[in-house]
Amino acid sequence: MSKMLYLDTARLGQMSPTALKTHIDFVRLMAEDPSSLYTEQFLYDGAATSPEIPQRFQELANWPRIEGLKQQLRNAFAARTDVDTKVLLASRTTHLMRLGVRSLIPTGRRHLLLTDLTWPPYRKWIRQFAIRNGIKLSILRLSQNIWRRGFTADDVATAILDHVRRTQADSLFLPAVTHTGIRLPLTAILQSTSSARSQFHTIIDASQAYGHINTNEWTHLADFTFGGCHKWVRAYLPLGVGFARGLSYCEPHFPSGDPLTLFCMATAVESTGPMETVNLSPLFTVNGAISETRRQQSNAVRLRSIQMMIQEQPGWKPIETQESVSSMILFVQAQLKSVKQLPSKTLRAMFARAFICVTTYNGGLLRLSMPTKEMQPGDVDLLESALRGQH
Repeated sequence: MSKMLYLDTARLGQMSPTALKTHIDFVRLMAEDPSSLYTEQFLYDGAATSPEIPQRFQELANWPRIEGLKQQLRNAFAARTDVDTKVLLASRTTHLMRLGVRSLIPTGRRHLLLTDLTWPPYRKWIRQFAIRNGIKLSILRLSQNIWRRGFTADDVATAILDHVRRTQADSLFLPAVTHTGIRLPLTAILQSTSSARSQFHTIIDASQAYGHINTNEWTHLADFTFGGCHKWVRAYLPLGVGFARGLSYCEPHFPSGDPLTLFCMATAVESTGPMETVNLSPLFTVNGAISETRRQQSNAVRLRSIQMMIQEQPGWKPIETQESVSSMILFVQAQLKSVKQLPSKTLRAMFARAFICVTTYNGGLLRLSMPTKEMQPGDVDLLESALRGQH
């Protein structure tokens, strides 16, 4: 079987080689020494305290213990945050999203601003939460201005900040990079709102950001940042990572929270109370994947070269945005009626037969998530051939 060109990262990342090897060795350890005294010491205190384990399982030699993993994640994605900003781990990113939104209540916020760029399932939950808790919700519509009117990063920042002032919102929920590939100018927005931090609260969805763009530029300016590591970080197994300024406002919600969040917090304070059994494998795949992560900014040259190639293909048209709000996610629209009428699953299968994995939608729409590594000349040729084959 030929190797697939994987351009589906915005949906599910391709597990990195080091994450795969680390996962295999962890599973082998659990098969041979499940829950022994030595494996518990290894988990809580790190590989250095249990040298017999990395001697047998080489890929576990870099296990830094849970607190060490948190520090690695901070270094990778939130290096400028202070010691008061806590690192939270969860088995589901959705748990951290809900935790961030619930933090509005203890901080006294009563008017939340969203945009229509928010992931629709998140927007639905936030709307229901706001209704139940008497929080006013304002939604700023930006997508049409970005896609059709060519809004730049400055235009987006101005529109959001003007809407905050006009509506007198006291909190803001924004995606760092949307599922449609729009990269928001968070540094400019958060620098403006952070000057009034005591009166304003910011929650940032970094689900498409970790491992994709340089989040270190703005995480220290946000009150609550959350995202997952199964996409662009390429850990594959879901693990939510959050950065919370002033953890005390979240603590009332932990008892009913995610079991992995509770487990990792308990190990930090050496709790001996009863704990729910949790899946620890994602901690190890992230530990492996993080060693390969290279924080990226949108590579405009590389992206534009792919766009130019697609523009030359009959029957396809890249949907472009201003460079200042673009990311490594590119949408491509079929121009032929026969292709537009294909069900999304059929179109996805057609590209799979050409050894390319892409995200497809009804109406002949493709989402190409550029790989974190440089595409090889053969990869570009393969994509070009596949586009011609679907013409």
